[in-house]
Amino acid sequence: MKYWVLPANSKFYKYLDAFEDLKVLDWNISDKNGRIVGLEIGDIVFLYGSQEKRLAIKCEVVKIPVFGKDSIEDSMYGGFDKKDRIFARLKFIQNILDAGITMRDLSLMGINGNIQSARKLSNEIVDEIESRINMTSNKNNRNEYLMSATSLLNSKKQIILYGPAGTGKTYNTKSIIEAHSGEDYERLKSNGRVEFVTFHQSFAYEDFIEGIKPNLNEEVEGNISYKVEKGVFKELCEKAVISNRRLVEQSHEKITSNSKFWKISLGDSQTNEATIIYDYCIENDCIALGWNEDAKNSMFNRFKNEIKRGDLVFVSNGNRKIKALARVVGDFREEDTEIGYKNYRDVEWLIKDMNLATDKLFRSYFSQMSFYSLDNNKPDLEKLNEILVGNDVIEYSESTIKQHLEKFYKKTNEEKKKYF
Repeated sequence: MKYWVLPANSKFYKYLDAFEDLKVLDWNISDKNGRIVGLEIGDIVFLYGSQEKRLAIKCEVVKIPVFGKDSIEDSMYGGFDKKDRIFARLKFIQNILDAGITMRDLSLMGINGNIQSARKLSNEIVDEIESRINMTSNKNNRNEYLMSATSLLNSKKQIILYGPAGTGKTYNTKSIIEAHSGEDYERLKSNGRVEFVTFHQSFAYEDFIEGIKPNLNEEVEGNISYKVEKGVFKELCEKAVISNRRLVEQSHEKITSNSKFWKISLGDSQTNEATIIYDYCIENDCIALGWNEDAKNSMFNRFKNEIKRGDLVFVSNGNRKIKALARVVGDFREEDTEIGYKNYRDVEWLIKDMNLATDKLFRSYFSQMSFYSLDNNKPDLEKLNEILVGNDVIEYSESTIKQHLEKFYKKTNEEKKKYF
């Protein structure tokens, strides 16, 4: 098997597109005197693109000779009259443009002059070229791996890398963290945003989540007290919660008693219609009213004329559940859409899919009216603002934590494994 480099000019023949579409092309192999260069079946050919100014395609000779009348139809990509010409059929192996092997690189490898005809390559030059291609391919594969892992982490929120020692799990973990966060791993670690834990026999549940630790009082002999201490994972989670609260509080526009509140039902909650209409409104950042001006004049009038930009609208899920909360950002508009509703207001969704009990925020349940003002049943503003900034988090007392831990300790080893 021999290696060759042949010239290619995409200005006259769009060989990159042709290879991508056809995978196999017939390439002119006769020199200016009509003589056939010494290619054979199984030889490897690198095509040097004069417009791209670098090696562009790696391919293999699969048939030779091929005469013009038997050649592949590729006139749509340009080229020349194939009559009375002799070709080699080249099978696409890979696009090597990313390797960036320029004429200067080829000169340094030992190729003299420009690539104007077929040039046979020495083993040393081939090794240099293949090394550059493999290095680039590995880099591209790694980038694809990191993109895939980052996408998986975004959707699943966790990744398990497995394999024997020395297969790069730790190295890949650091790379995934950097790709996911866009920040340097060591900086993240020094800021307390990354913890590395090795699970071994002496590392217990208490060390990872939370546990009761003894506290010796040296002043009183034999006096031992116990305190609840956070584990590595819980401490990291609380740091994330605090950090997130700060970010949300900075961007959150606090809701006050001057805010105007409305309730809307998006479809009949007892049917599939509600899901269809709700999903449409969430995806299109709007709320919708199905009644027209003739059927429900007062309701239509409020939706069209009374609701204002900045007003807040609770989306109900039946009378006893809150499904979402939105801020009105647009004027009334009429539009024929796929859900059959005609009246719309553009909104900014503050909370989606919350499914919160109505009595957590309101003194009384919602009524069955599709759309109405909540002037007579305003929400608890303190609780609402806590929900919006993420502060409405369940806090457990020490006694409650102890009860949970005591139940955990009483479980068998097999039952405990379910928690890890």
